Amino acid sequence: MLEVRWGKYVLVLLITASLFAFAFLLSDLFYGRRVREIELIERRISLSLLSSEVQFDLLLEAPCTRSNSPVLADEINALAARLEYLENERGSDDREVIFLKSRYSLLQIKDLLLVKEIAKFCGTSAHTIVYFYSNQAGKCDQCERQGLVLSALRDDHSDLKVYAFDYDLDLGGIEALKKIYGVRDELPALVVNRKPFYGYHDLDAVYGLLPGLATTTAEK
Repeated sequence: MLEVRWGKYVLVLLITASLFAFAFLLSDLFYGRRVREIELIERRISLSLLSSEVQFDLLLEAPCTRSNSPVLADEINALAARLEYLENERGSDDREVIFLKSRYSLLQIKDLLLVKEIAKFCGTSAHTIVYFYSNQAGKCDQCERQGLVLSALRDDHSDLKVYAFDYDLDLGGIEALKKIYGVRDELPALVVNRKPFYGYHDLDAVYGLLPGLATTTAEK
């Protein structure tokens, strides 16, 4: 009778060990697939950054041919979405995320300068918002809401360019922007026509900062 009980215990132990081994193998499989997906996104971001930089240089050759359309809007928006996903997966302190975000931020600054140069050279108007946010816990409770408002606004207006910068990112270009516009550490912060505005702005408030934007919507 004792031998039968021991046999049952051994059988239960074997089944339990098999289940744990299967669960571990399945978890490892999913983790490996997730790592490969993230690595693929990293490569796509790097390739997109290089492609956008080449397009930027080409646009300098004939700026007025794109004076009435977004310069690198599709590429920048796609990059922003991929970077956001990567940052959520790996964390804002991840070295690769910081490196890619820095390159992306420099691309945004180049695009901002190009948009302003095109407006000056070709005699057109440019609607731009420079947005400073923070991902640090407890530093900017309204930054996520502000980002959603600006994303919705950008989707509705093809002639609006929104440039979003991590205020805490250690990058010379961002530091220069903060000094040029006189942006304080009061987030969220929006810069419109070189003037900073602090705190959360809903849709109507942002329209108030850019009155010409409402007109372009009515003309569509």
